[in-house]
Amino acid sequence: MLLTKRLLLRLFFTVEIGIFALLYLFGTQGLQALITLRKENVRLSIEVKDLEREVKETEETIIAWQNDLFHKERVAREQLHMAGKGDKVYFTG
Repeated sequence: MLLTKRLLLRLFFTVEIGIFALLYLFGTQGLQALITLRKENVRLSIEVKDLEREVKETEETIIAWQNDLFHKERVAREQLHMAGKGDKVYFTG
């Protein structure tokens, strides 16, 4: 009787340790989930840095539009294909 009781307790604890190990490694808050979250955190940090750089470039462009007359003229000539007063326009093609 005592031997059976000990055997059942050992079996129960072995199963309990196995379940604990599985949950520790593969559970919703286990090591695998933690590793996935860390990778996601690194990816999002890189994305945030890229977006901050893009915001800075956009702010610099806005400042250039507001304060720099040369910038306005350059954009008008290059992107909008506008000519200044007294310029000669040549068409090719």
